[in-house]
Amino acid sequence: QPGTIWIDSTCIKQQDTLECNAQVRIIKHIYTKVQGDIVWLGVTQKCAAQALPVITRLSNLRKNEDPISSRDALTAQDLSPLEIPSPKDPAWKDLETIFWKPWFSRLGII
Repeated sequence: QPGTIWIDSTCIKQQDTLECNAQVRIIKHIYTKVQGDIVWLGVTQKCAAQALPVITRLSNLRKNEDPISSRDALTAQDLSPLEIPSPKDPAWKDLETIFWKPWFSRLGII
């Protein structure tokens, strides 16, 4: 199916407040128009194998607008039927490793 792919390799001079502000405004406009985006977070690490399925399941939980997803806290009993690992599962540590990538620290992303 035909479509448009936009690849961003913009470098923003982080020390220049004016440039940062201008770029963040542009980025916000771009990201509000997309149907989806793909982000390069760096070379694949072992943690991705366990973390990505968790991200997918959490995303599906939100897409399905499951009433559980609107609560402030989930219990282990809530997670089990949804195939989401228990809080003590190592997949959560792997997910944390991914979220510590520099990309997630950018204000324009959050």
